[in-house]
Amino acid sequence: MSANTLGADINEICLTFLLNNDEFPDTVTAQQYEKRTANVSESEVEWQLGRAEAMYDKFLQFLSRNRYGTPVRAYWTARPGFKFQPIIGFEVDQRLNPSDVLVELSTGKFYGISAKSTKSGGAGMKNPGIGTIDKYLGTNIVSVDEKYSKMIIEKFSLPEKKDARKQFLKDNPGVKKQVYDGYSSKALNEMRDLYLQRINQMNEQQKITFIATEWLNEDPEILKLPYVKITGSGTRAPYTAALYDPISNSKTKYLVKGPIKFSPVGNDAVGVTAANQRILKMRFKYASIQLASSLKMSGDTW
Repeated sequence: MSANTLGADINEICLTFLLNNDEFPDTVTAQQYEKRTANVSESEVEWQLGRAEAMYDKFLQFLSRNRYGTPVRAYWTARPGFKFQPIIGFEVDQRLNPSDVLVELSTGKFYGISAKSTKSGGAGMKNPGIGTIDKYLGTNIVSVDEKYSKMIIEKFSLPEKKDARKQFLKDNPGVKKQVYDGYSSKALNEMRDLYLQRINQMNEQQKITFIATEWLNEDPEILKLPYVKITGSGTRAPYTAALYDPISNSKTKYLVKGPIKFSPVGNDAVGVTAANQRILKMRFKYASIQLASSLKMSGDTW
């Protein structure tokens, strides 16, 4: 598990702890917290707690402003074996609803929190894997990654297994730069162009559905369990947090006005506009070392 993943989990558990009256909601969550904090530095734990406290304050302000009640209990939804149905009465598709923390309110209702923790401000949207995109669109974009990976394996005599290839490139920055300059940037550009070609074939309703459900989480069905996105930032006090409410700040209103347009941005991204408003930027990227780690897409403000 990467340091970024460990830090994000610690942040989510700290936020859950604060919303659950300064208690872990269950022994599994407590055990997962101990396991994760044992594998990061003390300063990392301090950052994540500081960000969680800022996120907690921001969420309480949101609840008070909208008269939604106060937190009664909270759950960390990413813990092993967690199920929504026994708690809220129905199951939630976490591919569509990104809630990391589930909060029971004094009104008897439930609210979700999609938590993000960063060194500086700015929250992403959805970050689907290429497999998810290929399945939805009926494309084979992943084959581009496979093609260029084969090229560099043969050119530089690299290991076929990604973990070994990643370590080799980490240890050989000269080769890593050659891979980036001559291969991975071309791969990302080729993936972007294939993606752009396919989504431009959609009709207007298909575009609305695709952007709303796969990128913005704004389909009405998804909002059966309403949620907010909160990003905690900083590496020292005062820590800050930014809150995005998909319901009141929905960009769907621009999507339905249309027309929706897709355009290339930079080398590896596609920009989305609707009703002459910038909606988001969809970017291809590697999790860490290019052509040697998992491939995904990220949704960013634009």
